[in-house]
Amino acid sequence: MTSRVGNPARRRRHFIREWREFRSLTQRQLADLVGKILDRDDIHGGSISRIENRETGYTQDSLEAIADALGVHPGVLLMRPPSKSDSAKLRTYRETNGRSEFRSLPNSVPASHQNETRLRAREADIFAQDDLQPVIRRALAASCTIGDVPTRDRRINSLLINGYLCSVLRSTKAKRYPGSHREYIHFSLKRTVLQEVEAVIFYCAPPTLQNRIFVMPRKVLLPLFKGTTLRGSVYLPTERLPTYRNHRPRVDYWEYEDAWDRLKPKKQSAR
Repeated sequence: MTSRVGNPARRRRHFIREWREFRSLTQRQLADLVGKILDRDDIHGGSISRIENRETGYTQDSLEAIADALGVHPGVLLMRPPSKSDSAKLRTYRETNGRSEFRSLPNSVPASHQNETRLRAREADIFAQDDLQPVIRRALAASCTIGDVPTRDRRINSLLINGYLCSVLRSTKAKRYPGSHREYIHFSLKRTVLQEVEAVIFYCAPPTLQNRIFVMPRKVLLPLFKGTTLRGSVYLPTERLPTYRNHRPRVDYWEYEDAWDRLKPKKQSAR
């Protein structure tokens, strides 16, 4: 059920307690559900309590079982607390062809709940994308909160980090340009995308070099677009050298490496 490896202070933040309370379950009730899913009788309320308090870690199997019991995708338990748009209906357990399955009650689900289910399924698909996983892990390690996937045009990869809509771009190719003594990773950025988001996260993943992530607010990138230009280019160097030696462009992008502090959590507006 749990893993005791590692320093408790360094264990990944999660929102299991928040989701359990949101579903109006006690620790014992959640433990009973998880025990049924895993077909085990040694899981008790104390087991859930130790995980929630980060006194012990969790295994992948236990995380998936807890997620099933709470009716959410496992990644959501690691990324965000419940919101008002989440359905608070409890889910019941049943056995179907030897597999555990949960169904919302009542059987007649309103259209609004069906839309919510589709949104959450799409959210789970987005979180599961390989291109986004390294970014999500790095953001969580920096104590950022990953919010709902916005209900907008899905032509671009995007995440809601600390309340900021961020476009995520990934490149795996490093190239040395004529007249340059160093390699760059090139990103092409559309003006229309930059107009929609508040920041852009550049994930540099060349197979033979160290992976790096740069977090850049929109205002840093706007000067790339002059006049009616529809597309701009960002050239991120693969090694740190003085800015004056940068040929493409003469901007010190290194100050934005893992700059998650540029996305300070937004204050909730009073209603």
